[in-house]
Amino acid sequence: MLGVTQASYYAYESATFAQEESKSISENVKWGVRKRMAKCQRKMRVKTTLGYDEIDGKIVVNKEEAKVVKKVFDMYIEGNSMRDITDYLNGHNIPKKATNEDWKLADVMRMLGNEKYIGDFVMQKTVVVDFLSHKAVKNDGIIDQYIVPNHHEAIISKPVFEAVRAIRDENNKFGGMMFEPINKLTSILYCSCCLRPLKYADVITSRSSRKFLTCRAIRKNDTTFVGCDIHETVDFEAAHKATSDVVNRFMVKDESKFKNIEEAYHMSINKAHDDLVGFTNETSEINEKMQLLVKLATDSDDINKYKDDYELLEKQLDEINTKIAMIKRDLTEAAKFYINANYISNFYKDKLITYSIVKKVIKAAFRLPNNKIRFVLANNELVINKELYDEVMKLEPIYSSSALGSRKKPLEYDVVQLGGEK
Repeated sequence: MLGVTQASYYAYESATFAQEESKSISENVKWGVRKRMAKCQRKMRVKTTLGYDEIDGKIVVNKEEAKVVKKVFDMYIEGNSMRDITDYLNGHNIPKKATNEDWKLADVMRMLGNEKYIGDFVMQKTVVVDFLSHKAVKNDGIIDQYIVPNHHEAIISKPVFEAVRAIRDENNKFGGMMFEPINKLTSILYCSCCLRPLKYADVITSRSSRKFLTCRAIRKNDTTFVGCDIHETVDFEAAHKATSDVVNRFMVKDESKFKNIEEAYHMSINKAHDDLVGFTNETSEINEKMQLLVKLATDSDDINKYKDDYELLEKQLDEINTKIAMIKRDLTEAAKFYINANYISNFYKDKLITYSIVKKVIKAAFRLPNNKIRFVLANNELVINKELYDEVMKLEPIYSSSALGSRKKPLEYDVVQLGGEK
């Protein structure tokens, strides 16, 4: 039987050996990661990446091509679909990189999701998903990726890139493409009689064309047809002139305050993105350790020798993935703000009125029985119902005017304020 001193010595030796073994595993993993990153730096190619050239082994920005890349990202944020962008590129005879082929939808999709444009280079890996079976799957998400941040000069800012990602996520969530609607009063202008939204429609003949807003289906045999006592339609052009007038008059123009908020969100998005890269690379190191433990266990006489270490790493991985999910959620929210901020910035700069700007200023509008429009300003979102309409009709207008449309008949409109000053 071993004495106390001798037993303590063996326990100490065993603990020391385990500590050194753990340290060795960690150092091997870090060395492997550095080696792979260095290897991926040498292998990065931009032969088919619009906006970049490789000169003397260095990745440099092609300034003329970079203008096209920025245009694509700007168009998408402004509400153009990928099909619109594809048509624009082909319509303006803008060449693809290293090929004479026409632009395809997939080309635009890849461009909008390419991290190279923010200066990052992503290296894909595989991940072991089961300790005992050694099953490994190809990574098609964020786990087990090596990201080399600031690898080369960026063309697109991180806030713009994250804004595009947010729009794409929304598109995937709702199964369609987000775009800037033709009718800027979509889901804002309602009929006072039937409380249905007025939708855009047009009638085109060989002699003329007419664009208008109506609360009814165009054909009476349409399944969505609903009768209404107001038979007149609203001239589309006049309605949009009226909308532009109201937005320009009542949009809060505190540009300096907005700029400060915009800069704060820029900093927030940049920091969140950098944190995301750090945590992503940390998951890569953990997965590397897990794979090494699998190899050591396979070579060992005791298959369960490293099971506790493996399970500890799994726990760490779960915790980091939780942090990653939180950062991605925060990034999405910040990116949504950036999208709206971009609309506001364009409004300040070019008086560009988008659907987002209209919704920010006008919370509701009603087409009245005399075909006049009443715009409603409010501090909060409004629920369209008969009670709201009755309340709105009791208010005194704070502004009124008229606008001429394609039919040369004046469209009268006024503005009311609900719930105090806006």
